[in-house]
Formats: sequence, structure tokens, C-alpha cells
Amino acid sequence: MIIPKEADKEVCQQLEQLAEAGAVLEKGGHGDKVLGHLSLRDSKGRGFWMKRSGISLAELQGPQDFILLDFEGKKKAGEGIRHAEWPIHGEIFLARPDVNVVGHTHPYNAGVISTTEEPIEALTEAGAFFSSGLPRYRETSNLIIDKNMGAELASALGAAKAVLMRNHGITYVGSDVAECVVAGLLCEYACRDQLRAAMSNLTFEISATAASSSQHDINLSVAEAWQSLRRQVRKATGFKPKEGADTNVNRFVEANRILSNEGVEFLNCDLVAFKDPSGGIICGLPELSLGEISGSDDLIRLENAPKHYRGVNYLKKVFATLPKTEAAIFCCAPSIALFSSAAEPLCPTGDEGKHFEGLSVRLLPDQAIENIPADTRVVFLPNEGAIILANSLEVACLRAIFLERACNVQIDAAATGLAWGWLPDSEQGVVGMTLEGQGQIDNFWSFYRRKLGRKDAGQPLPGE
Repeated sequence: MIIPKEADKEVCQQLEQLAEAGAVLEKGGHGDKVLGHLSLRDSKGRGFWMKRSGISLAELQGPQDFILLDFEGKKKAGEGIRHAEWPIHGEIFLARPDVNVVGHTHPYNAGVISTTEEPIEALTEAGAFFSSGLPRYRETSNLIIDKNMGAELASALGAAKAVLMRNHGITYVGSDVAECVVAGLLCEYACRDQLRAAMSNLTFEISATAASSSQHDINLSVAEAWQSLRRQVRKATGFKPKEGADTNVNRFVEANRILSNEGVEFLNCDLVAFKDPSGGIICGLPELSLGEISGSDDLIRLENAPKHYRGVNYLKKVFATLPKTEAAIFCCAPSIALFSSAAEPLCPTGDEGKHFEGLSVRLLPDQAIENIPADTRVVFLPNEGAIILANSLEVACLRAIFLERACNVQIDAAATGLAWGWLPDSEQGVVGMTLEGQGQIDNFWSFYRRKLGRKDAGQPLPGE
């Protein structure tokens, strides 16, 4: 298809970003066949550029996949058919002069939550993003196909970042592509966390301090999160360590990428740090996601890292007050973050959970990190995530992987409604995942290295 001549250089650049946004949203669980759409306000006041009908979000290639519509829905430029729900976009642009980008999709968890009347709570960072409210549109669950319906939706949205549409989906907005896409992703993640919490039958608590802090930090890093997401969807297989890199650098890069490959991360919120042989503390650049760490240029001394990142501040306290710590991870992975807001203790419901039995603590608002027991393996930070502590980089990463699974198992076990529990330790048999012997550490770590290597080679095994 041909790029419309009405799309000047500036518009084309923005539409290129909007096409990337389609891939990011699809990866984030927003895909639904060829449904869902994105739009950009036309800078010359002619209306708005909207994704053409008939293709999925992931199939967007560039400006050629957008058509220019006026506010009456008449096509002014571009090839392809308009979506029937164009009034969603037109009426929001008319009602909200601060909005330049609109998205409408049907992600699973938001769809489920849209059927309820439960308010979204700041259980995790995603929920905290909507601490000012996530409104609902209740007029209809049908397609928004005329201007009056579009105006009603715009009214329901009000000044918010997103709106839940009853039994339908979500609509989200932003002053630019970054704000819109991050709002859409966080809306789905917040709904996912709320749904899991509601099903789990665990008791969840919300820290006003943590919610406020998360809101501030995510607002601060929306642009960084968007750039990270763009890089991730562009990234291909075939990663190779940079030639001439220090062994410890390659080791650190690999550790970050293993965590990313195992899904133990959340956007670009996580941070890994370890003591190098000189005694200095090294971490990744905090604006990058774990999977983007690729060489020495992506590393920084923790003491020089920007102070406005929560992970940086937490890890500085850890290394300053717990001198025996050799490696630590500030982790916001989905199950860890959600479980951090649960009142119940972490239970040994499986081998991974046994690794933390009696060695996990929940940091209370008035409690200092330096007061935690010396043998602590994980510190839960309510409504944020956790800090994982270890005597080596590899053990810290293995503990992060174990912890995400242990939290996931306990949340799901509680959700069954069945009588669940665990057997107490006995003299019979051997505890599976102590990580106390170097042989066991090497076995587990070698497995994750091989798995990452297969992914880089484009040859994953079944189930990977």
C-alpha cells in the first residue's frame, strides 16, 4: 500500500511509532484477531489518522496502514476501510484537547473486570497508576458506531487515562504515543492483578505510601518504559556477547537476560546489582529492562545511578547496611509484586517455596532494612515487589526465579478453594532446592544458560 501524500514527514514519524505501538500492545495481551484500533490527532486540524480495518495490531507496518478521517467519519486520505467504531476516537479528540493518541482494545483481564463494579486498587504498581480512578462506561456493551455513543464514552472517560467499557474492552488515551500505550498496558496489568487477588482468597492490603510512590515513579518513567518496549519488539534472535568484554560483564549481562527470558521482570522497573572483584557495586542502567542489558555501556556503578529510581535507593540501603550481601535484585515481577501486598506469609507449597521457609520478611512502613535478620533471603515491599538477597549473582537470580514461581503457586493454590497445605520437614528424603551446594547451583544455572542459548539461536525446545 502507498503512504498517503497528506501524511507529511512529522505525521509519518508519529504513525511509524503508532505502528510499533500495535506490536507492543499485541505482545502485552491486547490482540483480538483484526479488532482493536489506534489513532493519532492530525496536527493540521483535519481530523485524525486511524488504523485501517482488516488487519491486526501486530500487522501494522507503518503510515500506509492508517487512514485520515474527519470528525464526521469521512475518509480524507489513505487506502483501506475505516473501523465501524471510529466515533470512539473522533469524540474523545473533540472532548479532550490534551489527548493526541487514542487506543481501543479487548485485552482478556480488563474484559473480565469490566463485567464487575469493583474499583481498581493499588495492589501493585500497575494499579497505583490509576490511583486517581479508572471510570466505567455502562451505557451499552455494543459497538460504538455513532457520534452520540462516542460522546457518551468520552463523557465517561472524563479527565482519566483510561475507561473500562462494560462487557466490551477498554479505551485509553495520552498526549503522545508513549502515554497512551503505557496507559493501555498498565490498565490490563492492573486488571490482571485485581482478578488474581479476588480469586486467591488471600487477604490483600494497600499501603498508601507505596501507592503514592509507585504513581510518582511510573509517571516519571513513561517515556523510558515506552522506549524500552519499542526496543523489545524490534529485538531479534542471534544475541552474541560483545567481543573483548570483561568476564564479569558477560556474566552480569547473561544473568539479566536469563531473568528476562524467564519472565521475572516488569517493564523496566527491575534492577540487578552485585559486587565486582574490586569491591564496587555494579548495576544495569535503571532505565533499561533486564533483557536490554547487553554490555559494559549498559552498566553503571550503583553509587552513580540516578536517585529517582526506587530500585536504586533500595539497593543502596541493602549494600550499605547488609555488608555480607554480594548480590541483590529489586524485583517487580507479576506474581512477586502481587504477593507483596498479601497479608499471609510465604508458605513452602513447593520446592521453590521451601527455599524461603522462615527466611522471608515483609518490610513494614516504619521498619528499616537494616533491622531485618541477617539470614533473610527475600524482603517483600508491600504493593511494590521484593528485594532478593544472596551471596552470589547466580544465586540471587535463581532465587528470583524460584520466588516468582513460589508466589504464583501460593496465589493459585489459594484460588482453588480447595484445602491446601504442605508437609512439614521430615528426616526422610532430601529438600530439593536449597542452593547450598555449588553442584546444585551449577546444575540449575547451566540449564537456564542453555535455555537462553537456544532462544538466541532460534531453536527453543518444546515448551520453551
